[in-house]
Amino acid sequence: MNPSQLLRDNWRWLLILACLPLFATKTLFNLPMAIMMFIGIARFARAPGEVLRDPLLRLMTLLFLCFWLPILFSLPDAVNLKRAASTALVDLRFFFAGLFVIDTLRDATARRRLFLGAGLIGLGWTLDALLQMVLGYDLLGYPYNGERPTGIFHPKLRIGTVTATLSPLLFEFIRRGASRRPWLWLLLPAVLGLILVSGNRNAWLMLAVAGVFYVVYVARQIEWRQLLKLGLAGGLSLAVVLVLAMQYGPMQARMAQTLGVLSDDPQALDDATGRRLSLWQTAINTYRAHWINGVGPRGFRYVYLQYAEPDDYWVSRMKPGEQAYPQSHPHQMALEVAAETGTFGLLGYLLMAGLVLRELFRVGAEAQAEFWPWAIAVLVAWFPGNAHMALYASYWGTIAWWLLLVALGMLAADGRYRRA
Repeated sequence: MNPSQLLRDNWRWLLILACLPLFATKTLFNLPMAIMMFIGIARFARAPGEVLRDPLLRLMTLLFLCFWLPILFSLPDAVNLKRAASTALVDLRFFFAGLFVIDTLRDATARRRLFLGAGLIGLGWTLDALLQMVLGYDLLGYPYNGERPTGIFHPKLRIGTVTATLSPLLFEFIRRGASRRPWLWLLLPAVLGLILVSGNRNAWLMLAVAGVFYVVYVARQIEWRQLLKLGLAGGLSLAVVLVLAMQYGPMQARMAQTLGVLSDDPQALDDATGRRLSLWQTAINTYRAHWINGVGPRGFRYVYLQYAEPDDYWVSRMKPGEQAYPQSHPHQMALEVAAETGTFGLLGYLLMAGLVLRELFRVGAEAQAEFWPWAIAVLVAWFPGNAHMALYASYWGTIAWWLLLVALGMLAADGRYRRA
């Protein structure tokens, strides 16, 4: 088959996959998302009624409205109307891109190849970052900072967070491949090790969430003797990796600081959360004052001084004359939703979570292996306890929606959603 024919046969799923490596850039991931959006707009213009007739597109539409309508409802009281309205307008791209993604993934070959591509990219990132720690630079020449690996995300410290989000896909990629190539099990401690030595405490939490759901998934896939063997292998891998990681100086310091969550000392607890207690309290105060529809997406920083406590740690660090809090969100996803889109946002957020969880346990046996790993990644990306990047910002919002749209596309394998 000639290259042009290969491209014609595969360009759709390759366009979806293109977002993943581009998440290592500042904004280039918006390019494939924009192309998918424009194709989705054209498709919607041709047959708008199909969105209501097709059960999978209806589900996608319902999930999108749970997220987008609270943003719309927040606009009348948004403290920065321009920023909030821009977010509402730009986020429409997820709906139209979703039409393209779901249509593409109705094809079983596209679903299989997308999973394969995502697994190879994620494992490639992992090995590249570990190589950076060993050699002092990665395959692209990015230097090691001596404390935390950055890998392809250099200079951003995102490798742990993104790898933890993708970890259910990587676990499944390794498990399936190891049935024919047992040496692939060696990649499991590599993934676990990178997430641990990344020093990102939120990535550790995300890994724990992913691990719990992944165990449930595997328990539904294999008989108990195999599950016991797999559990022992996974537990042993984690124990060995943890022991080795604790020999690493920066990891020791990070772990010692994190153990402050078990202390009754408020200062130690604040240190263990990365000085986030003040942020969370201010977000709670903001929600109490604007509990119906919030202050608008991306508006938290503009009201921070108004709702901060008198002894707020971050206010004391603001520069003289500075009017807006220098960080843009509460560093806790549920509180971000509550403060910026109010109770409407929280209800939509909880309904989204409920719908995804419902699909996890309703999906037919023939589609479980395709849907579950992606759906677990969705639950990790949207986990309410996440304390990393902002959901309403472009970067994490796009990652979270990309995973959700792909997971919905994988539901096309289920007989309930298979279009005639």
